[in-house]
Amino acid sequence: MGLFSFLRNKPTTTASFPLDQTTGHRIYPIIKPADDSRILASRFTSNPVITRDLAPGIVITYGLDTSHGFETITTSHCKQFRISDQDLATLSARNLLNRTDGRINIEKMDFSSSIPEAEPFYRVRLDNDLDSSVMLVDDFWKQAATMLRTDLIAVTLPAKNTLYFADYHSIFSFRLMRPFSGRMYEASKQDRIEISPNTYVRKNNRWILFDDTEKQHTQLTMGLN
Repeated sequence: MGLFSFLRNKPTTTASFPLDQTTGHRIYPIIKPADDSRILASRFTSNPVITRDLAPGIVITYGLDTSHGFETITTSHCKQFRISDQDLATLSARNLLNRTDGRINIEKMDFSSSIPEAEPFYRVRLDNDLDSSVMLVDDFWKQAATMLRTDLIAVTLPAKNTLYFADYHSIFSFRLMRPFSGRMYEASKQDRIEISPNTYVRKNNRWILFDDTEKQHTQLTMGLN
């Protein structure tokens, strides 16, 4: 059994001790679907999974990197390690920054050879474990905005190891990314690593669920949202 057990069948008493530096450096924010069955099930126990809202349909959870996977952090773990929810968020964000510093690669997804009107969209490459968590790294999106020459960026995260982004204004990039991502989402279900079929648009440092309406398009492009 790992350091953190996901759900306990019986109440147990655990010693309380401060989070040591080695363990603290291995905690990361992990994006999950809001309707993840393990998260929902934990809410009916005295030991729910710690979550923070990110955008409609997705939440942030926290995991301890055990080198064999990520152990999900729950309320009892925070009590055990004497750490608040806010401290957990701050600590994990710092760790993610350290892990991604200089390690994020961008892969161009270019289908123009088979679809003449296509324009490229892009895939984030990190380590197959925290690729989708790059959605939380503000500095990366500032760099992406410089690369795309726009701060209106569309993102999909079909699986934990897959994050796509495109210039929202580029019809032949944005509109190609969405169905491609949808297929990846369906394929990822086999390995139980799916996150979301949704598209999100980054604006003013926050993520907005894309609803594909003229009203929202006007709000996004005219600075009303």
